[in-house]
Amino acid sequence: MLVVGDLSVVLGFLSVIGLIFIILYLLHVSFVIHDFWAVEEEQKMNEQNTFTKNIALAGAALALMYGAPVDHRRYSPIENTYFSPRNSQSIPCQK
Repeated sequence: MLVVGDLSVVLGFLSVIGLIFIILYLLHVSFVIHDFWAVEEEQKMNEQNTFTKNIALAGAALALMYGAPVDHRRYSPIENTYFSPRNSQSIPCQK
């Protein structure tokens, strides 16, 4: 789930769904695996650091989801056009 979400965000294809996958994975791992409140005292600080890190990464993914493109077009600054994968043609930018 994490690999699919990462590839989706990196490639820019259905990035909102990929970010949802990343958020769900991080929340699941944080609360199930890094439960610092249920471990021994020696491991508590390490688990709490990892838990906090995962929650921060989930928050960053949520912030990225706020600014993610919805129409899934790619902008080419060299040609000053958008490429739409749905109809495989370039759309000139309007000034």
